[in-house]
Amino acid sequence: MRAGSAYWYAYRRRNGKLAKAYLGKAEELTLARLLQVSTRLAGPNTPAEPASPFEAVDLAEAVDLAEAVDRAESVEAVDLITALNQLPAASSQPVDEWHSQPFLSLTKIKPPALPHTLVARPRLTSRMNTAVTLISAPTGSGKSTLLCEWRQTCGFAVAWVALGSDDDTPLRFWSTVLLALQSIHPGLGKGLLARMRVPSPTALGEFVIGLANDIVRATDSIDNSSDSPLRLGLILDDFHHIRHVDIQTSVQTFLSHLPAALQIVISGHAKPPFALGHMRSKGLLTEIDNDELRFTSAEGVEFLKHHTPEYTLAHSDMQLLVHRTEGWVAGLKLATLMLTRQGDRHRLLETFTGTHTYLRDYFVESVLQRQAPEVQAFLIKTAILKHLSGPLCDAVTGQTGSAELLMRLWQGNLFLVRSEDNHWYRYHELFAEALTDLLQRQYPSEVPDLHRRAAVWYSANQAPADAVHHLLTIEAWEEAATLIEGLALRELERTGEDTRLIRWLQQLPEAVVQQHKTLLMVFVKLADVALSRAEVARFLSQVEANLTRNPPERQTEDEQDVLAEIQRVRRLWACEDCEDSETEVLPGSEYADAWHMLNQLGQHQVFVRQGDLDRANAMMLELYAAAQERRHLFILLMAGGNLAGHAYFEGHLRRSEKIAHQVLQQVLAMCRRLPEPASIPLSILSRVCYERNELSQAEQLLLRVAETDPNPASANMPILVALLQAKIQMAQGKGEAALVTLEEVRRRHSTLASGVWLDADLDTYQALFLLRQGHYAAAARLLPDAGDEYTLTLAAMVRAELLLRQDQPAAA
Repeated sequence: MRAGSAYWYAYRRRNGKLAKAYLGKAEELTLARLLQVSTRLAGPNTPAEPASPFEAVDLAEAVDLAEAVDRAESVEAVDLITALNQLPAASSQPVDEWHSQPFLSLTKIKPPALPHTLVARPRLTSRMNTAVTLISAPTGSGKSTLLCEWRQTCGFAVAWVALGSDDDTPLRFWSTVLLALQSIHPGLGKGLLARMRVPSPTALGEFVIGLANDIVRATDSIDNSSDSPLRLGLILDDFHHIRHVDIQTSVQTFLSHLPAALQIVISGHAKPPFALGHMRSKGLLTEIDNDELRFTSAEGVEFLKHHTPEYTLAHSDMQLLVHRTEGWVAGLKLATLMLTRQGDRHRLLETFTGTHTYLRDYFVESVLQRQAPEVQAFLIKTAILKHLSGPLCDAVTGQTGSAELLMRLWQGNLFLVRSEDNHWYRYHELFAEALTDLLQRQYPSEVPDLHRRAAVWYSANQAPADAVHHLLTIEAWEEAATLIEGLALRELERTGEDTRLIRWLQQLPEAVVQQHKTLLMVFVKLADVALSRAEVARFLSQVEANLTRNPPERQTEDEQDVLAEIQRVRRLWACEDCEDSETEVLPGSEYADAWHMLNQLGQHQVFVRQGDLDRANAMMLELYAAAQERRHLFILLMAGGNLAGHAYFEGHLRRSEKIAHQVLQQVLAMCRRLPEPASIPLSILSRVCYERNELSQAEQLLLRVAETDPNPASANMPILVALLQAKIQMAQGKGEAALVTLEEVRRRHSTLASGVWLDADLDTYQALFLLRQGHYAAAARLLPDAGDEYTLTLAAMVRAELLLRQDQPAAA
């Protein structure tokens, strides 16, 4: 096509010579004209060299033509290529599969461009150094971007093949692969396609072995004249479109005869059905799955920083989005699109669920509509389950064969994550939310029965905690309360976590809790630390009002015990110098020691509020030793975390660090994971690093805190993390970012209760950051005149720094 006008020419190289024919202006092009010129250019064919679309245009010229098409602005240019693709190859021989092949789209061998704001992932590309790499993950996981990154950083020429459903014929597939290889090494495999005039398994086998031999000869001939051995790469992207058994068999043959100089990467939604055990045992195979493709917290935050330049997100906001998407790249892209459209980050965080239109449409179009109706129903009805197994899904859906179906869905990377024991699965959180929304729309009347079936199955299979979730969902309050009462103390001891237990108790109506003495006492002891005192007082007042409607003589023994516990708590709150009394435990109780340790934990809080840190520390030493002996995870983390905290506040950084590390190692040895309260020793380690000016390490530890305790019941830890993050940002010279982070803290504190932080504390920290940026008047207006001892001490220190900056040393 000439610049400035639409004159078209056709080219063909025949017997080493390039032939050219004038096609005409764009408006003169007709199918008859194209057929006429194509026939003339084709010329006579010999049996030894059947007409081939790959030899019709020199590869270099073909790429030039493809680039010209990319630059063409007229509709006629696109129409021409469409017409050319519809032309049969000219031949005097009978038409067979080979001769009926259309021109191949050169876009299939052109790799996509890397994004300008690439988040480099050397942790993955550095592993792609074996003979074969298999990458399997669902759509939107960043597979193609990773392939592009590897292609640009591997240091040798790499051929690219973007496969589609139209490539699922042997001739078409291998023709495209050969065209791609010739784009990086012209002449490679020339004449090999003639062996597939009548494609058959035998012909395919001969072809791939011939191709492997040709690659060996081509690379060896260059090795002799080169200081370094020649290497070539081949990428087969979207291989899940290839289902033809003959193609899969021929690729297996090719891998069995893979030249040492060729490195091949195969990517798709699912692992291809190849026998690669031998290569795996020899260290010649790298496998990257969906879990590894997920963005890490740091990568996800970097991605959001690149894609939200106009809408500053607080660091905690970014961490939350990465957690919500589970590092799913497309999910984060949709989040940034939503932010661009609405511009309100607070609104984004509230609405970014699988029920949002963008996400629901994505899942419906990319996943559900590609499944059979019975599979769609299975996915939607099992969305009520946090974890899935074959027997459980059979019980919930009333069908059989769920185990086999789950396996197939997992192998197809259908937003399904499999546990290490290979029997349990879970849906990606956003996918589950989208499915749950569809469940309410399509099967609303079945929802209660589905939850009831799940609760029955869990109860019969010794999983009462999971049964509680389903009973609470359908508001079967009394059944749920009975189960919770039986497992509350065990939940703390064996899982080490209190968040779920607090949330269960918050869901139960007060009228139900007051009938279960153990539940109320557990709630009071946990809530006294986790929640605000105002929230706990409101709850207790409601329970007391309900119980005192009856005169004392009509109250049951348990009701009287509950009222006595309420009075005990109130006395303790009113008398700062009082010591906590032991909550009464039933004689011979299995959990008598656990009750005693919870009482000691409460007494520790009393000593801290009284400022008696020596007694508080001594009690934690005693409690820490008892927790180790009993292997009580929750008390071990709370006592050990408090000991590390005491050492930190006394300035003993090395001792604080040692205790925190010891606690984390002990917990990992006991349960091979970090329960939510492990965020306490992790946050202490981050503080220690901050004090040592090891800012990067401090930030990494804060990320680990967020991963360990992503959905806390109170704002205690999120506020601590955000304040420390703001301090780190200030130390890095990012004052504006620190203020944004602090603003997010204040917003979160208004919606989620804290048993530690007051509004005045946050005002004081904001004043500190403002004065360090020179905003003295604004800082002075924020400093509180009232509050507890901690708040007033912090405010006095900030006021002194403000006076010093205003050249008033005497007043400071």
